[in-house]
Amino acid sequence: MKKHALRLALPIVAAGLCILWADTKVDYDHHADFSRYHTYSWIKAEAGDQLWADRIMEAVDRQMMAKGFQKVPSGGDVAVAAYGSVHNEKNLETYYNGFGGGWFWRGWGGDGIATTTVENVPVGNLMIDIFDGGTKKLI
Repeated sequence: MKKHALRLALPIVAAGLCILWADTKVDYDHHADFSRYHTYSWIKAEAGDQLWADRIMEAVDRQMMAKGFQKVPSGGDVAVAAYGSVHNEKNLETYYNGFGGGWFWRGWGGDGIATTTVENVPVGNLMIDIFDGGTKKLI
């Protein structure tokens, strides 16, 4: 049962993540019998704009079909929902110019110049939920 859950969950979560160093977390219902699920349908996909929502749905569709699931318009054995968001995090970079300034082996140096720049780095989150189609419980 655990083997089936990981086979299903890992590729689906990874489908929307294109960056190799992304932090991926997976959780699932350890009591669910994943071998009894054969069809799926979409509840919704929200990602800020329709272009990204469509890309997420296509990636999840590919992974689900690769695992033997058949997509149905409604009433699937499982229902899929995806939520994507992006926010900016500030990244501070400090550069020490000239002679002196900054940290040296025996402490601080002389009269150097330090320049700090602020860069906004977009950070994205993608959460894909899979529900049992009959009980509507998150699996």
